[in-house]
This record gives sequence, C-alpha cells and structure tokens, in this order.
Amino acid sequence: MKRFLALAAALSMALQFCAAGASAADGDAPGKTPVTIVAELTQEAVYSGEVQYPTAVTQPEGVELSYSLQPKDADTYAVTITAADPERYDAEPVTVDFTIQKAKVVLDPEFGYMVSKKGYDGTTEVGGIVILAPGVNGEYPQADADFAFETPDAGKDKRVLVSNLTLTEPWDKNYELDPDYDFEAYPVTFTIDPAPCTIVIQGELAQEPGAVEPLTAQTEPEGLPYAITYNGADTLPVDEGRYTVEASVTDANYAGVSQAVLTVG
Repeated sequence: MKRFLALAAALSMALQFCAAGASAADGDAPGKTPVTIVAELTQEAVYSGEVQYPTAVTQPEGVELSYSLQPKDADTYAVTITAADPERYDAEPVTVDFTIQKAKVVLDPEFGYMVSKKGYDGTTEVGGIVILAPGVNGEYPQADADFAFETPDAGKDKRVLVSNLTLTEPWDKNYELDPDYDFEAYPVTFTIDPAPCTIVIQGELAQEPGAVEPLTAQTEPEGLPYAITYNGADTLPVDEGRYTVEASVTDANYAGVSQAVLTVG
C-alpha cells in the first residue's frame, strides 16, 4: 500500500511538471491574461503645460496601462508602456520615442511692443518691452528685444525698429516664436522729446529811444541757434516803453526759453 501511494505522488508531480512546461512553451504566464500593447513607435505632441503620454491601445481592449515617464516639458523621451497590473496581465512592454514640441507664441494683439520714454541725446537706442500673447495653461511667456529709433532727432510718431527678438529663460524651453508670424510688421512709433537746455539773455536792458541795440543770448549746450522777440515781434522796438523780451532755442532737438524786460526811454 505504501509503495502504491509513493508511485501515485510521483506521477502527480510529473504531470504538474509537464503542465508547467507546456504553459511556458506557449509564452503565457501561469494564471495571467495575455495582453498585446499596440502603439506607434514614434509619436509627437505639442507642449500643453501638463503631463502627456503617447497613445496606445490594448488587445483585449480596456486594460489599464503604466508609463515609465511623465513627460511634460518640450523634449524627446523614451517612454516604456506596460500593463498597470502585472500580476493580472502578461504584456510585452513597448517603448515609444515620444517628442513634445515647443508651443508657438505671437505678439499680444493689443500691446505687442511698448517703448520707454526718451529725451534727445543724439542716439537711437531706447528701452522697450515685448508683450506676447498668453501661452498655454495660464502661462505668460516673456521675450527680450533690442529697440532703436530709425533716426536720433526729436519728434513725434517716430518709427522704432525692433531686432534680436528672443524668448527669455525659462520660457525658451517650452515655447518658440511662431515662424509664420511677422513680428516686424507690428507698428511701433513713439516720441523723442527735445532735451532741456538753458538760455540766458545778454545785453543792456535799459536803452534810449532810437538807439536800441539788439539783445543776444548764451546757450548751454553752447552754440545752439535761437530767436529773440520783443513783445512777440522780431524787430527792435523804437518807441519808449517796456517790452517783454523772449529768447528761445530754435533747434528742434532742444527746448529752452528765457524772458526779460527791456526798458526804452
């Protein structure tokens, strides 16, 4: 009887061994459901400010998947996709080259470029800021640029040239300037104010009728052109009286006025 029981136990173990070998040969893990993960091996997306995953489906459908990385920033990733429950499903992992491209940005349609106040100094360079349209997911990317007036002279509605427009860090990691947008077409005009200067009236302010000598003026900076009027006229007074003398710089790049009183008689 003991010998029979020993033979039966040995036969049972042999059958279990054969069954396990057959299962391994078929490629299916014991007790697991075989699953096939289907995905294109090269995929692309555009930066959204949130984590994105490559697209994949399963056969049979509806099996939850797990991803080796959580891609968010613009870059290229090797993302390995597996079954989320490896104890239940037997799935061959799939690795996808997943590229997140930079999001494109353009100028804010209302503001675009803003230029700083500038007084005449003989140069064209001027400060300014670039205002881009809002990015994705509530982000506001920023950029720098060089600003310069077309000419250095004082005046209104003067054209401003914009060059070397670049996104600043860290925005350049996930954004790029839209190559199909004409950033130079946005109109930029501003004012160069005349530079302040001093002008001092010189000459005798008490003179005799019929012998009035014209007054002169001294400017700083030196040598600026100027005009002098007497009660608003540019001719010398003849009759006795008190005359308001006004000397003003006539160079459009400067602003300077001085007044005095000339007494004749």
